[in-house]
Amino acid sequence: LVKLRIFVYNVICIVVSTERGRRMKGYLSIRETSYKWGVSERRVNQYCSQGRIPGAERFGRSWAIPENAVKPADPRKINRA
Repeated sequence: LVKLRIFVYNVICIVVSTERGRRMKGYLSIRETSYKWGVSERRVNQYCSQGRIPGAERFGRSWAIPENAVKPADPRKINRA
């Protein structure tokens, strides 16, 4: 099982690194997403860990976030009528 995990991780790393600019097509890194949304990289990492970004996938220590993902709303700022 451990060898299978290592194999899958290596295959994913190869796929990620062969894309131009070390990017997966249709996905953004945490850094790129943080610039796009105007928040810190740590905050984007928290969104991913909490499952608040639909379609975000974890590959080893990195996250792949869909390009069309929408920034999650802040639950503290709910609109009360």
